[in-house]
Amino acid sequence: MDTMQSQIKDTETTVEQLKEIVDLYRTNNDLDSYDTTNDLISAINVEAGELLELITFTEKTPYINHIEQELADVLIYCLALSKYLQIDITSAIQEKIAYNVQRGRKYPINGQKGGNMMCFDEKRKHDVSLVIDCETKNLNEIKTLKQAIDKIGEGVTDIEEIVCNNISATSQQKEKNV
Repeated sequence: MDTMQSQIKDTETTVEQLKEIVDLYRTNNDLDSYDTTNDLISAINVEAGELLELITFTEKTPYINHIEQELADVLIYCLALSKYLQIDITSAIQEKIAYNVQRGRKYPINGQKGGNMMCFDEKRKHDVSLVIDCETKNLNEIKTLKQAIDKIGEGVTDIEEIVCNNISATSQQKEKNV
């Protein structure tokens, strides 16, 4: 890489320019001759593993230049994969962020910052809470709804079906007992 390219900063370049820089480097060094989707994805994981290795089994913070080198390797393969598959990274990132916002946010368990996180769809939590507040009169229905809320954190998406089926089963059991 020439001196001019090494002087380029994030504020002065685009993703497309980075793709071109990576492509030129990989083409000039015959690194792209046998590219496949599987090989590029594997290479991303190998390089991410090397980044992870910097902090594994140590309390020491790695030197920033080691982090930069391994992060650059990860990004080089990400850019190579995006070029190989003709993925517009800017659009892909925007779409993924929009999807993440739509699907729900991550919240600390028990409100502890820096602790374990769980995904939770706030709309469903609110909807189920309304059912608990407005429609439940007996302990079995409350337990059923509590279990349904817990399932949301486990990635279950069809909570309404679980709640309806369980409440229906509880109602049928009540009818049998009468």
